[in-house]
Amino acid sequence: MSGGRRVARRVGVALLAVGLALLTLGVGCSAGSGSAPATAVPPRQVEPPLEPVRALYPAVTAALLPYWAASEAGGFARNGLRVELLETSDAPGAYARLLKGEVEVYLTPLTPELAAQAADGADLAILGGTPELVIVTTRRLLSTREFILERYLRGVLEGIHAVQTRPDFARDLLLRQGGLASPEQADQALQSYLGKGGAERVPYLARADVEALLAQALPPPRAESVDADRLLEQSILRRLEASGFVAGLYRV
Repeated sequence: MSGGRRVARRVGVALLAVGLALLTLGVGCSAGSGSAPATAVPPRQVEPPLEPVRALYPAVTAALLPYWAASEAGGFARNGLRVELLETSDAPGAYARLLKGEVEVYLTPLTPELAAQAADGADLAILGGTPELVIVTTRRLLSTREFILERYLRGVLEGIHAVQTRPDFARDLLLRQGGLASPEQADQALQSYLGKGGAERVPYLARADVEALLAQALPPPRAESVDADRLLEQSILRRLEASGFVAGLYRV
């Protein structure tokens, strides 16, 4: 090999070595720079959508306290529901919407209209409540979406707990939602509600109340055609109580 070629080769090798050194130096500087390495962004947790439930009621009354409380204190939402309370004074229309599946629940007092609907063969079921406001649904819904109604009743039980254990919260609800004019009126309404069965942790409706309604609202042949035991369906409430859910709410 000639002297010129040897020199050129040595120069090439030297330049390659310098290039590799510079490349190594550049990588080292980048790794040691003050800029923080990119951090992986964790995936955003998306909450499942709340199941809509529509509940009709005939008029504003203190008996709605557990339902207001369940909405505002999060009882319904914790059970995966978005409950919409809708007022209507049209009882026949309310039953029609319920039977068509347009709403899931009708909150109504024990009235002759309820007795007449049952006597006419409407496939209704009373899930519980008080004579001032019973929880009415359909047996079709019970057979197809019982899990929704169970979650609804869980929310109601949480609302009852909130009313019983947070009297200031209950009075505030009566002032805002019930339209009462003063704290004194709200306190009187709360005490009246609690005295009419609102202090019961589980809102079981007495069979005798249903039988009395049927006897008063219907002539004997029609009253006897309605099976009070079939109309009154409180198995979900009994199951929730037996599971310890209610006791857990009140455990200190």
